[in-house]
Amino acid sequence: MTINQLVKSLQKILKTVMAPQYQSSREGDIYHSLADIRKISEQLGWYPKWDLAQCLSDWLR
Repeated sequence: MTINQLVKSLQKILKTVMAPQYQSSREGDIYHSLADIRKISEQLGWYPKWDLAQCLSDWLR
């Protein structure tokens, strides 16, 4: 999930419009990060129990 996708999810949950403020990168910023759960799913049968959008909605209540 990208930051922009996260903002869209929050907008939908909060029923509001947000305008992210983008800034120049800083030293030490991570430019690319990707989580892939296929290996743990295949080897251990692990799958997430909750959807991120539902977790956000519950957390914001």
